[in-house]
Amino acid sequence: MNDRGFTLVVSVMIISAVLLGLAVAAARTLHGTLSSGTSIERWDDAKALAEGCAEQAIWRLTEDQNYAGNETIAINGSPCTIRPVTGNPTPKIVETEATVGNRTYRLRVTVSSLSPPTVSAWDRVTSF
Repeated sequence: MNDRGFTLVVSVMIISAVLLGLAVAAARTLHGTLSSGTSIERWDDAKALAEGCAEQAIWRLTEDQNYAGNETIAINGSPCTIRPVTGNPTPKIVETEATVGNRTYRLRVTVSSLSPPTVSAWDRVTSF
């Protein structure tokens, strides 16, 4: 093979290696972005589930002021936990927790009146 042919082959190999490196870097960045989107979606799902669980507990309190909580319920087939309800007679403290994937969302809701139901605080908490 002559020098020009050798130079051309080496040049093509170097350019191919650089382009392959750029493609791998782009694929890794795209994978990280997509994983981040899935994580946010799970966070939103866990939040919605914990909020639905809290609303269910408040509704049950309006039906029965002695409702104690301390149960796991399913909303659209997904489980969430209503922790033991505290406060006698009011304010009632309702704590709920829901996990979707590896994302957990916890709520602490203060119900200052049951008739009509009045929520005075609705807070996300990191732990109970």
